Amino acid sequence: MAAESQSPAVPSIGDWVASDYSQGIWRVFRVERDFYDLRYKLTEPKVKRRALVFATRLVNDLWKRSFSTGVWSAALVHALSEEQSNRLTAVLAADPDLLAKFDRYAPKPIDLVCNLRFGPLPGGFDAFSEEVEALLGSRIAIGLSLDEILPLIASSGLSEYMNRSPGVGTLQLNSPNHLRRGDEFVFTSCRSLNF
Repeated sequence: MAAESQSPAVPSIGDWVASDYSQGIWRVFRVERDFYDLRYKLTEPKVKRRALVFATRLVNDLWKRSFSTGVWSAALVHALSEEQSNRLTAVLAADPDLLAKFDRYAPKPIDLVCNLRFGPLPGGFDAFSEEVEALLGSRIAIGLSLDEILPLIASSGLSEYMNRSPGVGTLQLNSPNHLRRGDEFVFTSCRSLNF
């Protein structure tokens, strides 16, 4: 009987990791688990998402100091190899101030952005922008999940223009620093973009 494949372990806060997406050596400072993935149609099933890993970079791929902040799916993050661990130990031993400076580095907030595209609309972009403001302007500041926003779009009739080409407007939703309410990310601001 074949062995079952196991998903890689999600790192813990404080772990040193590498990312398949961004080069360098990173330390985990936040892990988000057990949240629903964004869905763009209410008829799509709700799916619990893998973990997101937030980390700060100590050094880049050339092993030079390069502080920055990133976030990835846990599937794109892995523990350091033995060679990377040994080199990290050597780098920190060679520059005792490096870790102290890194510990003072404040991670930058990373917003979750969701773009909803709309195709040819009666009245063009100006009408679209006014409709978005009327639908969400006074409501979104309290925090709305995408599952709460999609029915508002449907009630306005805008949903029939979603994902149509050529694009006329984009509704860009912003969740500051991946803000959550329960198991949903919530968006607290939006804007209309002319593309």
